[in-house]
Amino acid sequence: MKNLLRFYLLDLRKGLVFQWKRILLCSVLVAGLIVLNAAYIDFYISNIPEASDSFRLTYGDLFLSLFAGIDFYYPGSGIPFVLPVEWMFLILLVLYITLDYPLSDLYSVGANSLVAGSSRSMWWLAKCLWVITLVMVFYCIILLLVLFITLESGGILSFQIHSEVPQVLAFNVGNLKEAPWDVVAFFTAVPVVLCSLASLQLFMSLLIHPVPSFVCIAIVLFLSAYCSADFLVGEYLMAARSSVFISGGFSFGIGIFFAMLLGLWSILFGTLFFSQQDILGKEKS
Repeated sequence: MKNLLRFYLLDLRKGLVFQWKRILLCSVLVAGLIVLNAAYIDFYISNIPEASDSFRLTYGDLFLSLFAGIDFYYPGSGIPFVLPVEWMFLILLVLYITLDYPLSDLYSVGANSLVAGSSRSMWWLAKCLWVITLVMVFYCIILLLVLFITLESGGILSFQIHSEVPQVLAFNVGNLKEAPWDVVAFFTAVPVVLCSLASLQLFMSLLIHPVPSFVCIAIVLFLSAYCSADFLVGEYLMAARSSVFISGGFSFGIGIFFAMLLGLWSILFGTLFFSQQDILGKEKS
């Protein structure tokens, strides 16, 4: 455990220095998305006759707009598939931040600490903890950006979501549950699922290197949007398919459980693989 803590603290220092420009860039992009969403919702609401003239965006409205996703898609329905570009882009930004530091560190100065520490499993577990920490840090940044833009736009600091907003975000209003919704439950599920995807990406980067692993996760997200399968973890990141908002939607509780299993599986098998393979020798060859 002492080695694990030492490796982890070292990664926190080196990793944040390594990634700060990427974090800043992604934060600016997320802020841009939030501003665009705020403008879009305001414009759309202003054109709904029954909407109140005193409508003010809430914190919950803006957060929901980021992780809305799309309604269930059925290939035989005749309705064209529309890729949720913003949803997919946001999740890939989170994964991009954690993409290459662990392997870049391994094939550079990190190899020295690995040899000195003489514990391959602790070294790799520290990298797993670093990835989870960075995902949580960036998720907090997203929450703070939503908070800032809510205040700047004259919005209300409330988790409450206006009943018109799901309609604006193209939810299936026919299956929409009655408000109020348990928004905090969805807020809680999102970072757990993001951490599981980042852990899976880290494990896959050991097998096929970072860029191909990033592409594989992007494919998983695409399939999550195109299909309606509870084993695709991306489903639980879409509010438009969540049981919190939609009757017959995917359970956020099952999503958290499945995401935790996937994350633990990725960490366990990644640790076993890293402990048994000659990673450095493979890279040098």
